[in-house]
Amino acid sequence: MRRLLWALLPAVVFTCGDVIVSLLIGRVDLLSAAAYHVLLPAGALARYAGMFVLAGPIWWLLRRCAASRPWRVLGVLAGPTAYAISAAWHLGHWFPTGQALYYALNPLTLAAIGSSTAMAALGEMIWRRRPTAGLIVLSLAGWAVLYATVLWDGGVHWFYVYQQGFAALFG
Repeated sequence: MRRLLWALLPAVVFTCGDVIVSLLIGRVDLLSAAAYHVLLPAGALARYAGMFVLAGPIWWLLRRCAASRPWRVLGVLAGPTAYAISAAWHLGHWFPTGQALYYALNPLTLAAIGSSTAMAALGEMIWRRRPTAGLIVLSLAGWAVLYATVLWDGGVHWFYVYQQGFAALFG
């Protein structure tokens, strides 16, 4: 049970942040201005921590718990999967189901998977107390995916490919 809780922690952190952001965005009247200006950025940081960063510490913690590889992979994919589900859910209110599900595969989802993979490789290097060529390549590949999908010129190059897929599927 403990392994499952650790593995799902990125998804839980993301979801808590997502709920905070969804409830507060544009609704300053719900709280005092000071609380609003603290909670909204905290929610956004929780979303991005769950998507991009927590996979490394979770991988390390799951190694410490002697968790098998499937549990560790769940820890890597939990945050990006939570984002994909959230993105499809939010867009499902305005778009047909197929288009909302396609949105779950947007460049930010791929970037989160790349970053989580890189962070998990870094967590493994810390666990082993030495880098290996394979782990270095895996971490560089993950960060390359992050760069290519959202950081390079704001992600417009990969978003163009994504939009072409959307046009091909939904005309």
